[in-house]
Amino acid sequence: MPGPARSLWKRRWILAVSLCLTAVLGFVFGRSSGDFLAVTDAPNVNHPAPPPPPKPTAAPKIQPKAEKNIVLEVPVEGAALAERFAVSGRARVFENNVEIEVKDADGKVLLKTFTTAVGEAGQFGRFETELALPDQQPGEGTVEVYWTDVSDGTTRDRIIRKVIFAPGGAMPIKVFFGSSALDPDAFCDRTFPVIRFAAGGGSIYRSALEALLAGPTAAEKAQGYFSSLPPGVKLKSVVNDASGTVTADFNTELKRVAGSCRVSAIAAQIKETLKQFPETRDVVISVEGKTEDVLQP
Repeated sequence: MPGPARSLWKRRWILAVSLCLTAVLGFVFGRSSGDFLAVTDAPNVNHPAPPPPPKPTAAPKIQPKAEKNIVLEVPVEGAALAERFAVSGRARVFENNVEIEVKDADGKVLLKTFTTAVGEAGQFGRFETELALPDQQPGEGTVEVYWTDVSDGTTRDRIIRKVIFAPGGAMPIKVFFGSSALDPDAFCDRTFPVIRFAAGGGSIYRSALEALLAGPTAAEKAQGYFSSLPPGVKLKSVVNDASGTVTADFNTELKRVAGSCRVSAIAAQIKETLKQFPETRDVVISVEGKTEDVLQP
């Protein structure tokens, strides 16, 4: 082989060896460099964009409670009213006129009048007046106050208080009866109160039990009230001791009853009537001084 050709071939061979050596070194260097030349084969996944957050819901609007323009302070709910009684409070009404109605238990108007709140227009002012009901029978009723809107004649801010009209010097008490209207399921020991009045100076326990023995009035019977006590039962004595135990002694007619339901009803009427008094802690029922087998079915 001539000299120039041999020299050309030699250069080509050296170039080929250099390229192979470079490729081998590059491969080795790439394997040893870790992630620098690593190629992942993880698939190309397109993740959808997260949905936008929901629109905030508007908070419910709370309507402010309308403020009454009358505040009735006296009488309070359930107050016992004598022949003369006060009605008082504060008002912010048209021309400061507060109207008052007194009604009986049937809603009949017994008295209608008005009084004036003392104060500046548009501001709360005090009102107070004294009323008299000389012909009112004892019993339940209501005292109602309100004002009249002259623009349309409607009554506004009416406040109704249930009260008890008591005769002079009397104390309102409760006696407990059964009621077919209030207890249609006829539970044996369920009782309901009605109002009576006890004159001052006597035993409040005796007054309550004697009113119980008298039974419901005709009007109360018409409303469904009834007594489970047999006729002829009389109260012989009733005493209380220092521990708060009230012992009620009756004649033998109390034992002349049969049936567990009726016996339970009688015991409930007597006990509830006596337990209305806060000092009563326990009730003992006896017949002719004996407690054995009393009100047993």
